[in-house]
Formats: sequence, C-alpha cells, structure tokens
Amino acid sequence: MSRRRSNLFLHINSEPNPDSNPGLWEHRLRQRRPLSRNPFISEDSAVSTQYEVAAVESPGPSRQATYDPNQSSDTSKANSKEELHSENPNLDIEWGDQAPGWLNLFYDLAWTATFSSLTSNNKFKQPWDSVSYIVFFTIAWWMWTSQVFYSIDFYTNDWFHLLVVFLQLIIFGALAATTRGFDVSTYILHSPGSAQWEDTNIETITPQQYSNERVAKVSLVAISIVVALSRLLLLVQHIRVAIYAKFTHRSRRYPVRLLLVPVALAISTALFFVAFVITKRHGTEATAAKVKFYLWGSAILIEVIAHVVRFQWEINDGIRLRSHGSVAERLCDITGVNAIAGTFYAIQKAPGFGGPTGAGIVCLILMHILGVKNQLLLSSFLSTVNYLSDKITDVFVSDLVTPDGDLDQAAFNRTLGPLLLQSGLSMNDQWQRLVDLVQTNMTATNATELDDQSATQLTLIWFFRMQMSSILNSYINFMDNETVADELQQTYSNYQNNYTFAYQDIDPNLNLNIFAGFFWDLIHASVNNARYIMALYRFHWASIISRYLMGFCMLLLLLLNVGKYQTYFAPGSAEDESVNKQRAGVFNWIDSNWVLPTLTLAYAIQFVVDTALVYIAVWYTRKSHPSIAKTIEKSH
Repeated sequence: MSRRRSNLFLHINSEPNPDSNPGLWEHRLRQRRPLSRNPFISEDSAVSTQYEVAAVESPGPSRQATYDPNQSSDTSKANSKEELHSENPNLDIEWGDQAPGWLNLFYDLAWTATFSSLTSNNKFKQPWDSVSYIVFFTIAWWMWTSQVFYSIDFYTNDWFHLLVVFLQLIIFGALAATTRGFDVSTYILHSPGSAQWEDTNIETITPQQYSNERVAKVSLVAISIVVALSRLLLLVQHIRVAIYAKFTHRSRRYPVRLLLVPVALAISTALFFVAFVITKRHGTEATAAKVKFYLWGSAILIEVIAHVVRFQWEINDGIRLRSHGSVAERLCDITGVNAIAGTFYAIQKAPGFGGPTGAGIVCLILMHILGVKNQLLLSSFLSTVNYLSDKITDVFVSDLVTPDGDLDQAAFNRTLGPLLLQSGLSMNDQWQRLVDLVQTNMTATNATELDDQSATQLTLIWFFRMQMSSILNSYINFMDNETVADELQQTYSNYQNNYTFAYQDIDPNLNLNIFAGFFWDLIHASVNNARYIMALYRFHWASIISRYLMGFCMLLLLLLNVGKYQTYFAPGSAEDESVNKQRAGVFNWIDSNWVLPTLTLAYAIQFVVDTALVYIAVWYTRKSHPSIAKTIEKSH
C-alpha cells in the first residue's frame, strides 16, 4: 500500500494566485494599508452602484474576528437594501473600511481600564467621592465617545489610524495610572488625604501628608495634560479630514459643516491646555482648582454641542464618505457580553455539562478577545454528543426485562424519556415513529408479524435515526441552523424518511457509514479550523518560517544563564567590580536595562518582516496576475 503524501508543505513554493483565493487576496489588500487614505470619494468620480449599494445593518455580537479565505467581503450581497443617503437615513449601518475587531477591543479595554483603576484605587465613602467618580467618568466617557463618533464616519484602513490608536492606548494607560488620589474637592474644601486644611510647611509636614500632597499634585497635573493631549490628537484627525475634503471638493463650494467639530475641538483643546497650565502653576490654590473644573466642563460642553449639530447634517454635498461604522457594534465590542452570553446560554442548557466544558469556560474568559469561542462551542458540542450517545446506547443494551422475559416498557420509557427530552425529542413521538416504521415494513412485505431479523433491523434503523436527530438538535443548539448545509439537510431528511436509504447504513454488504459521514460533515470545518491553518503560497510560508527563526533566536537567550556565579551579588564584587563579569549573563542583561528593549526589538523585527512580506506578496501578484488582481480590487 502506498503511503499517502502529506500536503502540509504543498504550497511552500507556490505563487500567490488571486483567482483561486479571492478572499485571501482581499484580506491581503486590507493588510497592505497606505500611510494615509482619503476618507472621501468625489461624487463625480464615484460609481453610484459601488458606493450606494445596500448597507448592512449592524450585525451586533455575532460578528467574529476570524478570517475565512473563501468568504467574500462584497457588500453588494447584503440582505438589507436600504439606500445610504435616503431622506431618513439609518445612521447605524456599516459599509466600506471597518477597523478590525481586535483593534477596537484593545482601545475599548484601555478605556475601561481607567474606571477599574479608579475604583480599585479609591474608597467611596463620602458624597464627594461619588461626585469625583461622576466627573472622571464624564471626562473618560467623552474621550471614548468623541473618538468613536470620528471613527464611524472617517476611519480608513491606513497606518495613520493605527498610529492614532497606539497613541490613544498610551493616553488611556496614563489616565489609568493617575487615578489614585483623584478628588474634585481637593484644594477646594480640604487638603489632599484629609477632611480639613493642613499645614504644608516643610518643617512641620508629616511624611503621610507629604505623600498625599505629592500624589494629588501629580494626579491632577497628569490628568490635565493627558486629557488635553487627547483633544489635540482628535483635533489633528479632524484637521486631516478637512484637508482631504478640500482636495476632494476642489471644483465646488467647500462643505463648511466639516469645520464645525474641528473649530469646537480647537477651542476645547485650548481650554484644556489653559486648565493644565493653571493646574501646574497654581493647582494648590482654591480659586485655581475651581477654574480648572469650569474650563473642563466648558470644553466638553462645546464639543458636545458641536457634535449634536454636526449629526443633523449629512455629508453628501459633492462628496461621499468612503466608509461608515456603527455605534451599536462598538458597544457590543466594548463589552463582548452578548457574544459570551450566547455561548454560555448554549452551554448551560446542554446535557452532559461537566469538567471539560467548565474548563473551557475558564479558557473562554481568557481567550475571548482572540476570537476562539467557536472552539469552545465545538468542544462542548462533542462533549454533549458523547454524553447523550453513550447514555442512550446504555439504555438499549441494558437488561430492562420483566420476570416473564419481556421488555419492561415502563422502566425503558422512564430511563430513555429524560435523555430524549435533553436531546430535544419526545418519547411519544419516537415510539410513534417506531410504530410507523414497523407498520410500513409489514405492509410492504405483506407480513402479519415480524421475524427476529426484521425486528432487529427495524430497531437498529430506529436507533440510528434517533441518534442522528439528537446530534442535529445538539448541533443547532450550539452552532446555528444556518450553518447546516443544504446537502446535509437533504441527507438527514432521507435518512429519517427513506427506509431503503437508512438500511444501507446497517447492511453488512454495503457498509456505507452514512451516519458517521453525516456527523463528520457537521464538524469537519470546525475541526480543521482547530487543527491547522493551511499556508497557501510561498510568502505565507516565509512568514511562518520567519516566526520559527525568531523563536529560535529568542531561545538563544537561555545561554545568558551560563556563568561562573549564579547569584546577583558575586563573591568579592564589593572589592573588585570586574568579578561581576563572571556572573551569569542574565544578571548583566538586567543591569544594562536591555530586557524589555530586547523583547520589544524582537516583536518589532517580526512586525517589519510580516508587513514587508504582505507588500511583496501584493506587488508580486499584481505583476504576475494584473487582470485578475485589478478585477478583485475594483470589486473590493
């Protein structure tokens, strides 16, 4: 017998082909992002059918962060046929470039971390503590909301916006790090950490008072500058939009409505920076502390009014938006509750809930942001199927007979009934199906009673039909009825209603394994997804090999453990510092402050390599398949 050749390395030298993998080509186009991209499309140059296609209503929590190379991203296949620029447009629709789910989630988690930090670092016992939380929440909430309002209209898939998100992560991280000691009444009603005014004379102040003063000053100054920088960053983004609008709208009157929010942001940014200067120079004075909050409130109010007015106008005067996002979708992303809850709901009502599923839930909480909850669903589905299949089989092979040797039907029903209910089946319905099966067979053979062989065959067919129904019901509970292919539904229908078709499964001369094939067809896509992701061309393989090489290089860091002295303080190092050179290299590595830079450099190199390979793959594909590549790009 010839050994089957593995196809794992089949494409290690294959060229990228957009014709055979159009979905992968579109994915690479999204990865090959420009430095900056125009968020507008001129009506004169736009094709109406391309940008006025039906928009997809926000799909809510069902959106997944996985990539399917065979799935097309053409929005013209959407079910909803709502026109984008109708008289009463739906503002909660998506089309065009959308930020990756993982990118939004990182940004949203950084935002929520600020509240977690504030809650853990402060004690809420007094009314002013609640006021402080409300003030902080309002500021952080508006920082997030205003950025989302920008993104749903003007986000484009480019390096500029990736850099913006990175800077915002730093901003929210700094904000979360400065929540300790935040109290709006500090320096207005009392000294930091005290219910009254304390003497801050350097000769009489206690260490605790000094620490409280230090923390409060740093916290207020840091919050002031961080919020001011966030407004400046958003202002830069809106100015960029205004510049692109000018270039796109050269031949007509400039859409002044696009200047409303930038002007408001310019004013609010100035107010926040004034508040920062006041806080830094005179933050310990009661009047200055009050003015700071007045400036913050005025700045946010100006921005809110500008955004409210801005949303009353559509951007359709000679230019069209390249993309549009959904606030509802972002709210689903920020919590992930619906996606997790849907998974938990399917699991908690499933029979056989046990150790493997419980362990999977713990893994889900840790791995949900990686978009692998489908693997938990697969594991839970298999656990349920194994449980029900084993229990139902045990009932059929058990010795449930009366003293006369007949089947104890009451005990049989009492044992099998609960299992069928857990499978979504009814005992009465299954008994009726058995009766109908027997009557149909007796009618077809003109028999008055069944012989032992026929009875065994009919019981086996009834048993397999019952098991198949149980499996399909469990699958729909975990996955979705829409994921069952039409061919599988036809197979199921034939198996349940066609005696000849089902008999082929138990005929020893045929042994077609229809039942096993049906079960495998249900799960093979999920199993393959858990098993491997196939590399489809040589540049993909180059990325995989580069990751292994980087991993090998990182393993070389283990050599830093080689050295004469395996302690941080080498014997005699106090008298002779050269002795430290004989320590294990890891200690010198730590002393040189190169631990984090080394790890960061490794990730940066891998990022550059992967990005370069994406650009090379797209360039090579355009060169070798120009007509096919252009066709897909136009449809994309």
